[in-house]
Amino acid sequence: MAKNSYKKITSDGDKVSFISLLFFQWMSSVFKTGNERGLEETDLLPLLKENTPCSVIGQLQTKWNKEVRKFRENGERPKLWKSVLKMLSVKEIMAFISIGTFYTLSRILQPLLLGYLIVSLMSADTA
Repeated sequence: MAKNSYKKITSDGDKVSFISLLFFQWMSSVFKTGNERGLEETDLLPLLKENTPCSVIGQLQTKWNKEVRKFRENGERPKLWKSVLKMLSVKEIMAFISIGTFYTLSRILQPLLLGYLIVSLMSADTA
């Protein structure tokens, strides 16, 4: 491919499969372009308005102002973590809970499975 000739990615709204998301296959063309030359802003898809930092900061500021107002009315101390949690959707909160649960279970089961493996290997040597 000649220098500065590349295919720009377009946002045509295609849905990306789970496997593609998992292995970043949807970014292959960007990786190839980045390997050939430095990436420019036009090589990447534009951010959606709700994903821009200004939008997220504005949402957090609104939630925080509500917490401060609540503090002034009820005397409850405002808490930043409450404001952040109110910004998350139920789907995102469930994902965090699921990941935390899986992590905790794996931390508990890993030593048990390792112990079972060691006992199995030791008993196989004596038999």
